[in-house]
Amino acid sequence: CNTTGEVVWAGALDLETKQWVGFRFLPEDGFLASHPLVARKTPEDRLSGLVATDAGPMLIVSQPVLKDESEGPVRGAFIMGKWLNSAALDALRAQTRVDLRIGACLPVSESPPVKSVTGETLSHGDIAVNGQEEGVLRVSTVLADIYGRPILPIEAVIPRDITARGRAAIGFATLSVGVAALVMIGTLLVLLQRVVVSPLSRLTRHAISIGRSDDLSARFNSDRRDEIGLLGRAFDSMVARLAEARKSLLDRSYRSGLAEMASGVLHNVRNALTPVLGEVEALREELTRTPLDQIEVARQELSTGSVDESRRRDLSRFLELANGRLVAVARETNTKLESLVGRTRQIEQFLTDQECASRTDRPSEKVDIGGIVQEAMNLVSSELRQCVSFETSSALADSGRLTVRRVCLLQILVNLLNNAAESVQRGGKGQGHIRVCWDIELEDGAEIVHIRVEDDGEGIAPENLQRVFKRGFTTKQGSSGVGLHWCANTVAGMKGRIYAESEGPGRGACLHLLLPRD
Repeated sequence: CNTTGEVVWAGALDLETKQWVGFRFLPEDGFLASHPLVARKTPEDRLSGLVATDAGPMLIVSQPVLKDESEGPVRGAFIMGKWLNSAALDALRAQTRVDLRIGACLPVSESPPVKSVTGETLSHGDIAVNGQEEGVLRVSTVLADIYGRPILPIEAVIPRDITARGRAAIGFATLSVGVAALVMIGTLLVLLQRVVVSPLSRLTRHAISIGRSDDLSARFNSDRRDEIGLLGRAFDSMVARLAEARKSLLDRSYRSGLAEMASGVLHNVRNALTPVLGEVEALREELTRTPLDQIEVARQELSTGSVDESRRRDLSRFLELANGRLVAVARETNTKLESLVGRTRQIEQFLTDQECASRTDRPSEKVDIGGIVQEAMNLVSSELRQCVSFETSSALADSGRLTVRRVCLLQILVNLLNNAAESVQRGGKGQGHIRVCWDIELEDGAEIVHIRVEDDGEGIAPENLQRVFKRGFTTKQGSSGVGLHWCANTVAGMKGRIYAESEGPGRGACLHLLLPRD
């Protein structure tokens, strides 16, 4: 067409047969100069869009006719069109990969609103999205022609495989990240195992081995320059200092043990020496009361021969009575001296046992329980025996025997009996009572001799039941607090145990001594 709208040339080509066909699309008298397809004012002025024809909707484009150099002035318009038939739709579907569907062209006389392909009512420019159908998204609209009139309903049917592909991509990405994370974690675990866990496990096993074997000469010997190596060297240094501290402590403990043992022996010697001193004092008083001076005077007076008969008879009678008294005193003294000799030998035995214990353990021997209890009672001082009465009882058919270091058990029993008697004396009840009983018990299948020393003395406060066995603890005036502490240590050395029971002050007490029978 020229600029006035006159049709200069027109034709229609069938693209399938390549034949020119008759087609009446242009108006017979041409276009008006103001027609949108003709009114090209500038070289850049172009128009494209839809027009409705008798054969269906047509895609149409109009460009200005220019010189070869694409310069003006505009000489007319070149108009080309292509029917939007099934072949064109198939081509569009192939290019866009979207299932496009078009409806019949709307009459030009129909005014908005119009119906979409799916039957929805749309106004011009509206876009309807229908996602109710599973797996498919339907998008509908109405396209306008070059005059701006809605003429062509169109629908795009889009499978929702994009969402599925997105989910698959996300799943794959998540899986990839998970696999990468697992690989990274595995690598880190391997590195941690080699760099951290394995050395720490080795250090832990080394520490446990030292704890079990008590071998403080073992060393970790790590040459690593990291924190674990520093920790290993610090641990070795600590173990070395611990070994030195143990050596120093053993030396001190040895010296302290000797001092404590000597203190215990002195305590036992004092307990044994107290009745000896009492007996000696009693002998001295008895001998002091003997009239030795009067006997000597009477003997000298009789030897002169100048006394009368009556005086001679009186002096003879006096000498006879005095001699009888001297004989009785001599016999009593002999008896007491024998007792003193026994007590002195007991003291000597204490010292001998201490000397042997300082070099080696004294051998154990079978001991009659009743016999050694009676022997311990005899070693209690006469002063204490005056304020208590003793009772022994046993649940055994015989008196019972056990294998033990005899002298040690004897010293323990003497300490317990002395403490019980002193408790009765301090209680101020006058005549008290001490009961010693024993029986055999089973612990873990082994026979245990259970000896109880019960008294009705001043008792023990509940908070002191454990403290009475600590070194230096005492409730007695002038006491060193060594006796029960020495007993507890000696009993522990004999693989036994000792403990106290009391219902409280003024209620008496019971000391329990448990020793393995063999």
